[in-house]
Amino acid sequence: MNINIKKSSATQFSRTTNNSSLEFQSSTKGPQESTLNIHDLVVRNENETYYVEALQSRPAYGIDLRDILVVDRSVVASNHLVLAVVEGNFEIKKIVKTHNKLYVQSDTDNLIEISDTIDFKVWGVIMWIIKSPYLRTAGH
Repeated sequence: MNINIKKSSATQFSRTTNNSSLEFQSSTKGPQESTLNIHDLVVRNENETYYVEALQSRPAYGIDLRDILVVDRSVVASNHLVLAVVEGNFEIKKIVKTHNKLYVQSDTDNLIEISDTIDFKVWGVIMWIIKSPYLRTAGH
């Protein structure tokens, strides 16, 4: 899978709260401005979190071209989507835990038990998938 990996860093955005049905309702008359820091929302462990740009889609996992995956390397995989290294290549897989055994689930739903005989290593757990409707509608 083609990906682009970048280390996480804090970025602050300004959020305006008004009486729109798509935002939080305000009890005051005018808009209130507060700070929304997406980094604080999606990053649990800054030293082990990376932003990964999907350079190809994986529809079975809900991942589209150019989605941003927030990957945490400190989380232990168990029934999670993961970014894994399979035979030297990055791939997105689902880890399934059943009867105290871990399996890799491919996008065709086949389960393969994780053992020493396969070249498979979890690089990190995908904690968030950030999408841009603009990129899909604008043809970028």
